[in-house]
Amino acid sequence: MEDISLSKDSSGNSSICFLNYDLAFGGTEKVIVSLANHFQSLGKKVTILTLSDANDFIDFLHPDIAIECLQITKMKLLVPKLSQFILKNKFDNFISNVWPLTSLSFIVRIFSQDTRLIFIEHCNLSEQFKSRSLFFRFVQKISIGIFYRFAHVIVGVSDGVKQDLVSKGLREHNIKVIYNPVITQPIESLDQSNQATKLWKLSDKKKLIAVGRFKAQKNFINLIDAIYFAKKNLGLDVSLLILGDGEERNKIFSRIIELGLEGNIFLGGWVSDPLPYY
Repeated sequence: MEDISLSKDSSGNSSICFLNYDLAFGGTEKVIVSLANHFQSLGKKVTILTLSDANDFIDFLHPDIAIECLQITKMKLLVPKLSQFILKNKFDNFISNVWPLTSLSFIVRIFSQDTRLIFIEHCNLSEQFKSRSLFFRFVQKISIGIFYRFAHVIVGVSDGVKQDLVSKGLREHNIKVIYNPVITQPIESLDQSNQATKLWKLSDKKKLIAVGRFKAQKNFINLIDAIYFAKKNLGLDVSLLILGDGEERNKIFSRIIELGLEGNIFLGGWVSDPLPYY
C-alpha cells in the first residue's frame, strides 16, 4: 500500500477507514487486518467499518484500532447508513473493499469531498459471478463503469483482477496492481491437537497444502479431482492438507469420500495463521 499516497491532515498524520462486509475469517479480511495493524503502527488513526459485527480477528487487531458496525443486512440500506456515518465521521482516506461495496462507496465523495477514496478489488468478478443472470452482470458492469470514476485510486490484487476490471470498461492505466502483503513471521504456532493435521504430518507421502475459504470460486473440487487423477493415472500418492472452511465444506467432504481419498486428503478446518503449517 506504500504505492498509494495517502491524504494527511495539517499535522502530517492521516486517518484511514476500511470498509468491508465483516471480519469473519477470509483472505480479504486478513489483508485488511494486516494493513490496519501496519498503518496503526505508523501512528495513523485507523477505523474498520463493517456491515455486520462478525469478527474472528479480534485477538489480532491493534487495540487502538476502532471497530464500527453499520448493522445492516440489506445492501439497499448501505447508502443511507454510510451517508450518516460519513457525515458524523470525517476521514482523510476511505478504503472500500470488494464490489458492490466499492461502487456504493461513491457516496463518500459527495458528503466528504476532501476524503481520498480508494477501491480495492480482491476477486475476479467475472469468475465469481459467472453463474448470475446476464442482466445482473450487465448491471454490475454499468455500476463499475459509472461509480468507479469517483475513486481516486483503483487497486486490483493481481494482474488477472486488473484485466477483469478492464473488461468491464475501466481504463488500464487507472488501475494499480498491488499484491497481497506477505507475512514473514507467524503469529501463531501449529495446532498440535488437530487430528487432521496430525494424520497429515505422520504421512510418509509427499505433502501438499492448500488454504482458502470453501467457496465455489476457489474450486477445491477440481483440486480433489486432480489428487484422484494423480493417484489413479500417474502413480502419485500424495497427502494433502486443506486449511479452510465455508459453505462448500459438505460438498468437499462428500467428494473426498466418493473418491475414496480419506487417506490422502485431510480437512484441518480454518486457522488464523497458516504460516506455521507451510
